[in-house]
Amino acid sequence: SLISSVRPDVKEREAQGQRSAVASLLNMVCDAVVELDDEFRMVGDCLGLSNALFHGRVRGLLGKPLKQFVVGADQLFYEEKMTSQDESSTDAAKMFHVRLCDAWGNLVPMELFHVPFRGLGGEMRHLVGLKEHGDARTEVPETGHSP
Repeated sequence: SLISSVRPDVKEREAQGQRSAVASLLNMVCDAVVELDDEFRMVGDCLGLSNALFHGRVRGLLGKPLKQFVVGADQLFYEEKMTSQDESSTDAAKMFHVRLCDAWGNLVPMELFHVPFRGLGGEMRHLVGLKEHGDARTEVPETGHSP
């Protein structure tokens, strides 16, 4: 019937509208906003994050896991925070702190705002807003381990 064929389209537009609203809000308060797929890999070029970490446009971030930029000592904490919600729930927004490593080896303390949502095909997606937390970047110690 016409109604059953229109209903999924309306739901998809509604979901896309909600995603756009969340992304707009995150863009207002964050230095960068990235969309991650169901395996936490970046969707799109993520220019804001690339600039924040001094990677530039040459080193596109498409398909790279966000975890790749999280300091080793913070990676387990990052994984726990990103995966701890109920997979069926898309309304469990979270905020947590991790340190990222920029292209020069500096530690960049960041606040991450994580909002899971369902993509148009029903797959899990994640919007992550990143905001630099604090004023100073710190160098990675010679050992390569975080302080």
